[in-house]
Amino acid sequence: MPTSTRLRALRYRIKEMPIRDFSGGPDIRDAASELRENEDSDAWNVSFDVRGGVGARLGYIKDNPTPLAGGIVKNIYYWPSGQAKITQIGPSIFKGNSTTAVKTFSTSARVGFADFQGKLCVIHPVDGLFVSTDGLTYTAASVLQTFTVTIATPAVFTTPVAHGLSNGDPVFFTTTGALPTGLLPNTVYYVIAGGLTATSFEVAATSGGAAINTSGAQSGVHTLNRSNTPKGDCLLVWQNKLFSNDRTGANPSRVNASAAGDCQNWPLTGFNDLREKDNEQIVALAGASGVDIQGRPGCLAFKKRSTYRIFDSTTLQYATVDTTVGAASALAVVNIGQLTMTICERGIYYTDGVSAMKDAAAKFMPLWDASQINFAQTDLWCAGRIGNRAEFSLTRVGSGYNDLSIQYIPDIGVVSPGSNAMSCYATYNAQTEYLLGGSPTVPGQVYQLYSGGTDDGAPINSRFQTKWYEPNAGFLAQLWALRLQMNGTFTMAIRKDYKSQDYLQQQVLATGSGPTYDSGATYDSGLYYGETGDQDTVALYGWGVVREFSLRIFATSTTTQTAQQIFSVGPNRVTGAWNLYGFTAVYMPLGWA
Repeated sequence: MPTSTRLRALRYRIKEMPIRDFSGGPDIRDAASELRENEDSDAWNVSFDVRGGVGARLGYIKDNPTPLAGGIVKNIYYWPSGQAKITQIGPSIFKGNSTTAVKTFSTSARVGFADFQGKLCVIHPVDGLFVSTDGLTYTAASVLQTFTVTIATPAVFTTPVAHGLSNGDPVFFTTTGALPTGLLPNTVYYVIAGGLTATSFEVAATSGGAAINTSGAQSGVHTLNRSNTPKGDCLLVWQNKLFSNDRTGANPSRVNASAAGDCQNWPLTGFNDLREKDNEQIVALAGASGVDIQGRPGCLAFKKRSTYRIFDSTTLQYATVDTTVGAASALAVVNIGQLTMTICERGIYYTDGVSAMKDAAAKFMPLWDASQINFAQTDLWCAGRIGNRAEFSLTRVGSGYNDLSIQYIPDIGVVSPGSNAMSCYATYNAQTEYLLGGSPTVPGQVYQLYSGGTDDGAPINSRFQTKWYEPNAGFLAQLWALRLQMNGTFTMAIRKDYKSQDYLQQQVLATGSGPTYDSGATYDSGLYYGETGDQDTVALYGWGVVREFSLRIFATSTTTQTAQQIFSVGPNRVTGAWNLYGFTAVYMPLGWA
């Protein structure tokens, strides 16, 4: 046979298999041969894009140059009205990057934050609710105003301006000096109907009881306080009211609501106990998107193993959303678009606020097992959001802190694990949006996530393995070449026939430029000559005979890549150290052997 004929015959036997979509993400649940076309065998410290590309994730950098004192960061909150970062460490909270605590509570229990009518509200499970207008000075929400009291039978209390109290309201008194005989500081009394006007009132030791009489002397400045402001660890603003859980231990399934427009007024009837299933603790509150079939908006309340939708802000009537799925902690819920997402004992779930919770990470089902996860530390689990992506952190077996991160992209349903776990998250929205995270191991350190090429100076170890491909329907094929659409640099290996060892490791570098001139005084430096590109196609040869094959990519990196400008203006966009957008396998079938 003439040479030209043999070449034509060979050319017609050569085939190409283009692969352009990795957007299904890693699947650790199913057998290797059962993965879908866009699913992957393994991934670590990578990010996926909605078009199917995959690349090394960006790292994180220090947000506060000097660590804050007091231990591990327990909570971070971005206060929209004050455009400030508020951080809790131990019993104290800090504003911005100042190392001076602005408020210290009696215990280091985690607090909850909310922005209500421009005020920063902070709730503590022991000390109660506090309000600040500047993020620096905090006043107990129970404090109403000063008062004077007569030495008389009965004692008459008078305030400078309207007190807003009603018959039956519980109150307590504090003073810089001494109250008259008959009254004790920090003791609950009840307003009675007798003598009640806009600026005066009388009290009894019991609700509806006899008016208290006073005698003796008094001194100092006296302060009137409401005694029914809540004590909890989560807050939610909904329908111009402030909602909280109850962490006193007396009413674990209770949700409290303030009066409309007034975070200091908590009506005695403004609560409901969500006991349809059990009397377990309400651990989290979140806004709910959309309306139910009757057109009612709602907010969501979570126990660890159930979820409820409150649809009436006055009566706090509710409907049960899910009887088995809830939230791990007060920090374990995040809203993305029309979805509310949680991490809990059963996995990662989402709801539209009306429908039952749906499993977002079913392909990670084997991870949710006592041999893999430390379920005794669910109070540490947390959730955050950056753009259209949710971030979750949890604890693996043998760890007492969050050491595993999971990123979820609702648009494509991909779940990706990594080592950049945090103790808490906050989305900072002043002009440029970025994600803040508290270090789970470095005391007092807050990070900006997805910034730079290292994890606070440490290299990022990333890896990715494709699904298994059968170019010749499971029969032998000569894998001649691989053409990669990529940028950056990584090491690539091929794995064959469902085996776990690497074959023919090769470092791959996308140059993003033209060829190297090998002669002449000007172009003999070894540098590439030509325009820098945003993406390269790299050809690699000699991969041998396979039945099935999988590509594995891995890198230890400290660098980033730059992508094109937006509309040719401003700085270049930044991506991770490498990106793979697809590849084409060039092979020749070797018959049916």
